[in-house]
Amino acid sequence: MNERMGERGQVLPFIGICLMVLMGVGAVAVDITYVDYQQMRMQSAADAAAVAGAQQLVTHGCPDQADAKTAAQNDSQVDNFTPSASVLVQVDNPPTITDGPYQGDNCAVYVNIKVPQTTTWFLKLFNAPSGIAVSTTAVAEMQTTNPGCIYLLKPGVTTSFTGAIINAPSCSILLNDTASFSGSTIKAASIGYAGAVPTSGTFPEVGPTPMIQTQDPCPEIAGCAAIVASPPSVSSCTTLPPQSGGSISPGCYNGLTLSGAVTLNPGTYVLNGTSSFTGATLTGTGVTFYVTATGTAADFSQVAAGSSLSPPTSSGAYPNVLYYQVPGNTGNPHFTGGLTNISGLIYASGASAATYCCTTGNVVLVFGGATFSSAVGNAANTVTIPSSSNIVRRVVIVE
Repeated sequence: MNERMGERGQVLPFIGICLMVLMGVGAVAVDITYVDYQQMRMQSAADAAAVAGAQQLVTHGCPDQADAKTAAQNDSQVDNFTPSASVLVQVDNPPTITDGPYQGDNCAVYVNIKVPQTTTWFLKLFNAPSGIAVSTTAVAEMQTTNPGCIYLLKPGVTTSFTGAIINAPSCSILLNDTASFSGSTIKAASIGYAGAVPTSGTFPEVGPTPMIQTQDPCPEIAGCAAIVASPPSVSSCTTLPPQSGGSISPGCYNGLTLSGAVTLNPGTYVLNGTSSFTGATLTGTGVTFYVTATGTAADFSQVAAGSSLSPPTSSGAYPNVLYYQVPGNTGNPHFTGGLTNISGLIYASGASAATYCCTTGNVVLVFGGATFSSAVGNAANTVTIPSSSNIVRRVVIVE
C-alpha cells in the first residue's frame, strides 16, 4: 500500500505534457487557420481592388494613378479593408514592383494589401508574437484584345440569323440565349450561346459552343461608359422642319425629318422624339446618335444607297460611339437599306428585335436580340466585319 501511495501524482506531468501538445494543436488549428482565412479575404479584396483600379483606365486612358488609386482604395473599403495605420493599401499605376512582367506597364494596376498585425490567440502562449503580418498582392491589366463584336444580351430572346451571311473571321458572337442559324453562313472566330442549342447553319471557321452568360460590354467601352456617366442634355430640344439636302448641325431634336443628300456635321444628335430618314443619303463623320427614353428608335432601312456614317475618334466626347439607345428604350432600330458603310459602336441593349443587314465596317453591335438577314449567295448583301474591334477593353487579373 505504501508503495502505491508513493506513485500518486506521477500522471500529472504526463497530463501536463498532453495539454501542451493539445494547446499546440489548438494553435495550429485555430490561429493558423484564422490567418489563412484572413489571407484569403485579403486576396479577394486585392483582386477586386486591382480590377476596380484598372477599370478606370478604360475611360480615362493609361496611365491614371490618381483615379486608379481612388477606385482601388474605395473598393478595398467595401471589402472591409479601409486604409489606415493598421491596414496598408498600396496602389500603383503603372506597377513599380522591382520584378515581374508588368513592371512599368501603364495599363496595369498593382495592389498590395497588408495587415501588419493579424490577431492570434493560442500562439502567444508559446512566446510567439501576438500577431502575424499578412500581405497579399494582385495585378490587373486593361487589355485591348477582346474579340467580341456582336453581343445579344437578352435571355429568353432567340436571335435570327436565318439566311444571313456574316463574314467576321476575327469576331466573337456572344448569345445570352440561343439563335436560329438555319440557311445561314457564319464565319466567326467564336460563337457562344448560353441558352438552348442553336439550330444548325454553315460555319466555315467554328461552330457554336456553350458558354456562361456574358455581361454588357458598355463599361468596357470608353465612349459608352462616358455617355452613361455624362449623357447629352435634353433641356433645349427643338423640332427641325423637314429638310431636303444641305447640312444640319448637332443638337437635341424632338422631331427630325431628312431627305435628299444631307451632311451631318460632327457632333452628337439627340433623338428625343420621332425621326425619319426616308430617301435620304446620309453622310457624316464624327457623329453620335443618342436616343432618349422617349425617342423613337432610329430607322435607317429607307436611306438611299451610298449613305455613310462614322463616329468620333478618341478626341470626341463619346469616342467610337455611332449609335446609343438608352437601355430603358425597348424600341427596335433598323440598320438596313442603303446605309452600307458604317463603323463604331451600335448599342441598343433594350431592343429585342433590332434588324441589321448588309454593311461593311469595323462595328461592335450590342442588342438585346436581333434579326440578321442577307440573301444567301449575294456577296453584296453580306455583313462584313473586317477585323476584331479594339474598342472593347477587358480588365483581367494577370498576377
